[in-house]
Formats: sequence, structure tokens, C-alpha cells
Amino acid sequence: MRPLLSSLADVILVLHAIVVLFNVAALPVIWVGHLRGWAFVRNFYFRVVHLLLIGVVAAESVFGIWCPLTTWEDALRPEPLHQNGFIAHWLHQLLFYDFPAWVFTVAYLLFFLLVVVTFYIVRPQLPTYCRRT
Repeated sequence: MRPLLSSLADVILVLHAIVVLFNVAALPVIWVGHLRGWAFVRNFYFRVVHLLLIGVVAAESVFGIWCPLTTWEDALRPEPLHQNGFIAHWLHQLLFYDFPAWVFTVAYLLFFLLVVVTFYIVRPQLPTYCRRT
């Protein structure tokens, strides 16, 4: 049972890393894409998902709520992290930092504000079924 739980915890950790990478990387990609004329950066669904994800992260931080992915991973991990292998160790090093909670709250809120401003400056294109004819 321990190997299964540890593997599930690793899957959640990788998913968490992908979500963080998406949240962080999407903003500069949107701006570069805007400057270079890439159409996909105006994709409505891509932009709304990005806005909602960083909005949830900022809200969790403001209200002192732990990320569910962190909670689930911790609950599934049967032994200390250093016993779980190279990839899990380094993903944790990349994702988790030991700063006061207010630092994260300010950073998440500022990043959310940047995403909102970007949403209005580099406007997403509404799906065709939402456009007026």
C-alpha cells in the first residue's frame, strides 16, 4: 500500500508543478504572443482558465486556505519526502519556500493584478457563439 500511496502523492506533486508552471509561464507567453501576433494568446478559454487559476491561488492565500493539492499530497505521502526519490525532492525544492505567509499573499495578489490588467490590455477573443452579429 505504501508504494501506491507514494506514487499517488508523486502524481499530485507533478500535477501541482504543472499548474504552477502554467500560472507563471502563461503571463509572459501572453505578452510575447501579443507582441509577435500569436493568435492562441487571445484564446478565450486559455485566458479564462489562467485568470481563474491565479484568482483561486490568490483567494486561498488571502483567506489562509492551504492548496488542496498540497493537502492531498501530504495526506498520501507515507514517509518523509527525502525517502521518496530525486524528482519528488527537487519538485518540492522548486515549489515550496520558507517565507512568511504575508510574502506569498502579496506576491499572489500582485501577480493576480498583473493577470487582470493583461486580460484587459491584451483582450481575449470571445467565442463565436458569444459575439453579436
